[in-house]
Amino acid sequence: MNMFVGICEIAMFALLIWGGGNDILAFRLPNWLTLSTAVIAVALVIASSNVLPPIAWHLGFGLVVLVVGLVLFRFNLLGGGDVKWIAALAIWLGPNLNFLRFMLLMGFAGGLLAMVMAVVGHLWPHYGRQEGRLHIPYGVAIAVAGMEYWLRGSVLGHSITAWLAS
Repeated sequence: MNMFVGICEIAMFALLIWGGGNDILAFRLPNWLTLSTAVIAVALVIASSNVLPPIAWHLGFGLVVLVVGLVLFRFNLLGGGDVKWIAALAIWLGPNLNFLRFMLLMGFAGGLLAMVMAVVGHLWPHYGRQEGRLHIPYGVAIAVAGMEYWLRGSVLGHSITAWLAS
């Protein structure tokens, strides 16, 4: 494995952990997280391919995901940080079935998270309340789906799952 790829994969894993954790604590996914994720995603796509056209497809796909996400944001269906982070991760995943799997897992994790937040909202009435509404730290669902892809799609993740399976 290329050392550069390994460093990028570790950085991506750290960003997934940090993003999910920070969303639980602060209900916020900062711009530096999204930008860092996008930069590392570009580096990983370029490092895993010897030709440039794949990066153009990945960047274009990330832009399409961002535009669709902004429509969802406009109608208060997703937060702005969530939209940007999903688009940054879409650059890494690319326009293929990995993204569909990511979205399905993210939706499932988000549904479970909503149920947990409903219980937490009854136990701690002030947690997650902003402007009179209960907010869901959807970055956790995004991070869970991203980590699943990291375990399946990265060289380090593959090594870890093979080691655990043996």
